[in-house]
Amino acid sequence: MDRFIQLSNSGENVTYNIFFPLLLLYYVHFKFFAQTVIGVESIIVDIMFYGLLFLGIDYKRIRYFILIFVLVIPICMINPAAKNMFAIFVTTCIIAQLPLKKILFHNIIAQLIIFALSSFCIFIGIIEPKMFEITDIDGRIRWDYGMGNPNTFALFAYSFLINLYLILDTNKKTYMVLFLITMLVSLYTGSRTFLISMIVLLFLSNIKISKTTHIKVIKNILRTFPVLIIFLIFYLSHNVESYNELNLLLSGRLTLYNSLLSSVSYKEYFLGTTLVNELTIDSSFLHLVFEGGVIPFAIFFYLYFKYVANICIENIGKTLPLLSSILLFSLTESVLTFLLIYGNMIIWILMYKNILNIRQGIVL
Repeated sequence: MDRFIQLSNSGENVTYNIFFPLLLLYYVHFKFFAQTVIGVESIIVDIMFYGLLFLGIDYKRIRYFILIFVLVIPICMINPAAKNMFAIFVTTCIIAQLPLKKILFHNIIAQLIIFALSSFCIFIGIIEPKMFEITDIDGRIRWDYGMGNPNTFALFAYSFLINLYLILDTNKKTYMVLFLITMLVSLYTGSRTFLISMIVLLFLSNIKISKTTHIKVIKNILRTFPVLIIFLIFYLSHNVESYNELNLLLSGRLTLYNSLLSSVSYKEYFLGTTLVNELTIDSSFLHLVFEGGVIPFAIFFYLYFKYVANICIENIGKTLPLLSSILLFSLTESVLTFLLIYGNMIIWILMYKNILNIRQGIVL
């Protein structure tokens, strides 16, 4: 088994509940297919989802869930957008009971099933791929594979690729497979962020790191990177008039970000706001700030900084490319907060497993 997966699973108990975590994992993928691909907006689908959350809780660790409820549920009552962060936290705690390799495997299988079902629905005419054309810069022709937006399909493909990347051995055949899929998806969706993020993943995967001093430098860069991204988002959004070319390159996202930031008060920074969904804000970092306010935002960064601090030389070869790629993608896409594309939530699983390992004195 890959050394990265061995280390990530180090602190796991041999006995674990397999039924509800697996059922929940597949149900989240099904929910994506039902609501995003087919377009079925049913309260029954949501009720079953939240029912699985409560049924899947490991009540032996109930104190952790009580903490989540105490912190997040009152915020959800004030800001309904915070329900997404609540769902991310609870699904992470439940599904992380499974070994990492099992999670990766079933994410891949579930996504292949969703892709096959989507293809079948396109074939019989239930849904149809839509073409999007952008002419401001390069006249890209973009397709969505029936998922409503080319970027959604790109996020779906990215989810599949990073799970495949983590579960496969790192060799030339693996990189070739990932590269070929990347190019096909990039040509089909026209997603520049997807292409750049995958190139970063593959490029950094081929860099050999063997010195402890290099690890320290890399950790400092990884700690600084998300903070720098947030600063850039806020700075560029508030000064969008001075960066019209960059705004065009980002498909007008800076204008949307500016609309959000200009409409919120200090209270929204603390509790979040539904405007983050109403204005179609794609940035993961703005979603982290405004879906639930300061508490979910702080939880993410606590988990992230702990994860970076616990990186060791044995797994840096996969951790550095993965984190760099995800953080870059998060700049303009909701890769960290789009729960229904569950393969991308693997970063939450890794960060949570790291906390469990730290409690048992295990270094990743």
